[in-house]
Amino acid sequence: MFLPKITIITPTFNIGDSIETTLLSVANQTYTNIEHIIVDGASTDKTLPTIRKYQKQHKNIRLLTEKDEGIYHAMNKGMDLCTGDWIYFMGADDTFYNENVLTDLFEQGLFSEEHVIYGNVMIKGDAPWAKDNSIYDGPFTLEKLFKWNICHQSILYPKSVKSLVGYYNTKYKVTSDWDYNFRCWAKYKFTYTEKIIAFFATGGKSSQGGDYSLYLDFPDNVVKYFDLDIHNGDLYQGTSPFFYPLAKLRENEYLSSIRELEEQTVRLNQHVADQQSEFNESFSVMQMQHEESKAALKSEFDAKITNLNSAQENILRTIKAEHYAILKNMEKMHERTVNGFKVEYGQIISNLKTEYDQYINYLKTEHAQFVTGLRTAHNQEVASLNLKHDQRAADLKTNHDQDVARVKTEYEVLIANIKAVHSESVETIKGGYEGIIKSLHAEQKSFWDMYQQKEYEFMKINESNLQHIDHLARTIAEKDLNYAEAIDKTKLDIEKLRSEVAAHKEVINSMVNSRTWKTGRILLAPLRLFRRK
Repeated sequence: MFLPKITIITPTFNIGDSIETTLLSVANQTYTNIEHIIVDGASTDKTLPTIRKYQKQHKNIRLLTEKDEGIYHAMNKGMDLCTGDWIYFMGADDTFYNENVLTDLFEQGLFSEEHVIYGNVMIKGDAPWAKDNSIYDGPFTLEKLFKWNICHQSILYPKSVKSLVGYYNTKYKVTSDWDYNFRCWAKYKFTYTEKIIAFFATGGKSSQGGDYSLYLDFPDNVVKYFDLDIHNGDLYQGTSPFFYPLAKLRENEYLSSIRELEEQTVRLNQHVADQQSEFNESFSVMQMQHEESKAALKSEFDAKITNLNSAQENILRTIKAEHYAILKNMEKMHERTVNGFKVEYGQIISNLKTEYDQYINYLKTEHAQFVTGLRTAHNQEVASLNLKHDQRAADLKTNHDQDVARVKTEYEVLIANIKAVHSESVETIKGGYEGIIKSLHAEQKSFWDMYQQKEYEFMKINESNLQHIDHLARTIAEKDLNYAEAIDKTKLDIEKLRSEVAAHKEVINSMVNSRTWKTGRILLAPLRLFRRK
């Protein structure tokens, strides 16, 4: 019988107190075709001596020890060394649930096709997301996977995952396996088994929190992994499994628009401030130039007055008049220049403010339209769900009425059949009995004279006939009893159906009284479910 090879990859680093338990758990498996690869990050405690001790006893143990860049880097190196048909990652302080786990999976026929196999784990120790000795976490849908992860110790991947999906993204230091399962879901069928695969020990790094970077990348990653058309309106419906990540994508786009608007506002304010500063600087330069020109002209005028004062009084008065005229013209020119700059500055400020107000109003209008669209979509979804609920309730009631009518009809037919069979049996037995009596009387009358000497034998025959009659009477009584039991069983079945109908009514009432709406929030609880100590 062909046994596919299973490669078990265990990352280790200074885990000497618990690695022996993990090694024994793998070594004790009844499944014989196992390859155990241990990728060690250059441990300095007793981890390596313990591994080498077991490596001498078990030839299927392979060891690679060198410094690495974290647990997912070590797991990627383990995938490079893998030669098995299936890949399983086991933590350095985790164990299989029992020695027959892999054998049971093989006997269930789960290794016969290309798919991802996953089951449950039993939690050892308390964590914020699970309690000690609890079972985690049943079958998953894509919507459930978007909220929390499948425990890594419960998954077996086919070897083709290396070529179809690739390696773990070491960007995510704690929850790269959650991201990896998103990528696998887009490529493979996931098959669930109710079997408990392993004991999962809490307390590692992954039990303490999640990656904020995965939270930020989550919507874009889902669009990329599943090759989604973000313009497809059906994906935004509440019934779509991608409703949550795409709603988060829309939220991120809206927040990005708000941040861009805030940045543009800061830039506009800075531009206004720069224009004000530039105007003030230009005005100061012009005022300084005016003062310098005024001082130079005054100095020149005083010099000429001093040189020509004695001989040219008339010329002096003319020059003074010209000087005063020049000063007056320059003052008027200066005033016109200043007023021009003031008007130009006011116009610039007014234009910038108008442009800013228009852009703000445009963004407000766009935001209001977006909110109105979301509210309309929400109301339509609520109406759709209410309509579906009413239709479902009507269908359940119709099915209930049909089931009751069908059971009632079947019950009546069964009673009629039982009565008919009973009557037929009674008539048959009665007719047979009367025929036997008539036959006996005829034989007695016909052969009485000839066989009088055999009277004793005839009496014996008659006694046997009486016993037969008694047996027939008992048979009739038994059939009556069976008939009564059949009637009682039918009544019990009817009561059971009534109980089921009542249970259906409770489910319908529960559906009517409770509504669960999807939200745009992601649960980044400590759900990576794999840790390295």
